[in-house]
Formats: sequence, C-alpha cells, structure tokens
Amino acid sequence: METKKNTCVNLDKKRTLFFETGFIVVLFLVLVAFEWKILPEENKFFSDNDVTIVYEDIIQTTQNETQKPKITPPLPQVDIMKIVDDSKKIETEYKIGDTEANDTTKITVTPMPEVEDTMVYDSWKVEKMPRFVGGDEALYKWIQDNIKYPKELKEIGIEGMVGVQFVVDKDGKVKNIEISRSLDPALDKFVSSKILEMPNWEPGFKDGKYVAVKYALPIKFKLY
Repeated sequence: METKKNTCVNLDKKRTLFFETGFIVVLFLVLVAFEWKILPEENKFFSDNDVTIVYEDIIQTTQNETQKPKITPPLPQVDIMKIVDDSKKIETEYKIGDTEANDTTKITVTPMPEVEDTMVYDSWKVEKMPRFVGGDEALYKWIQDNIKYPKELKEIGIEGMVGVQFVVDKDGKVKNIEISRSLDPALDKFVSSKILEMPNWEPGFKDGKYVAVKYALPIKFKLY
C-alpha cells in the first residue's frame, strides 16, 4: 500500500523557510538604505556642442572678528564740596553785552551734503550680492547666446577655463573687467569684450543702500 505525503506538513516547513529568507532580505535593504550616500552636486553647468559654461557658487568667507580689548572702567570721581560761610555776602558781577539778540532773527540750518560711497566691496561684506536680472538661469542663457567659441581657436584646439572678475556698480553696470585665470590672450580678450556687453544687473546692497560689489564668473570652453 503506497504511503501518501501530507502536503500540510510540507507547506509548514516551506513557510518557515520563506519567512526567514524574507526577513534576511528586509534587513539587507535596511542596511543598504542607511549606508547609501548621495553625492553633492559640485557645479552647476550649462553646455552645448562646443562650450560648457561652468558657474561655481562663490564661497563667501567671513572675517574673523578681532577680540575686543577689555576696557577697565575708570574709578568714580568724588567731588569735594567746599563749605562756604553763609554769613559772607558773595557779590557776583554780571556783564551785559553791547548788543542783544533780535527776536526776529532767523537761523537757517544748511544740511550736510550726502557723501557718495565709492568703495568697491567684497562679496562677504555686503548684505545682498549683485544678481543678473532673471536669476542664474537667465545668466546661463545670456552667456550661451552671446559667448560663442571663436572658430580660429577651435581649429587650434584650445580648451579650458577662463576666470573673469568684474565690478557691478551701484547702478548695476558691469565694469572693471579683469582676467583672474588666463587661457589664451586672444580668448581672454574675446571674453572680456563680451562680458562688457552685459545688460545692467540688480546691484548689491549694504546698510540700506546700493553699493559696488566684486563678482567672479568662471567660464569653461570645451571641445566635443
């Protein structure tokens, strides 16, 4: 007589195996989730077939505050009162000037002229940095549309980073352009001329007024 296997017993054994396997998988996934790290975005960039515009965020450094010297408060001054004998008569002589003030005399106060702030501030010294009208995306687009890789330099095969520094004055105009990182004299001159054609920016802000601020912009030229 053939012995029949009990399917319920086999299912119970497999159920325990499935439970243990699933538990191990869940623990593995939890461990991976805790160990997973998201790498920070290093640079923002905007590119086409010839040029990559790299716009690195300016790291604003804070100036170390100098330790203020301790000031020792002066000792209180004690007034020594001189005792005067009341029995003696003190005569005080008052002299009246030859002229007396006229009640109808008008006093005119001339306000001091406001001194123009011509200082150029570093980025970490202002409350608000200059901003291209429309924001960073508008700045990327303007550079992409106006700074094209010169054909003669493409043929030579020059590529790399050009660092540009300029001043955005209190009226938002771009001026005082300097090349902080040179790649090629011809390319440096080309980039400077294009930056000078930029439209007005929103100026920087400090102490309740607009001020001139230094600004840095790295531009990367890359051949594809």
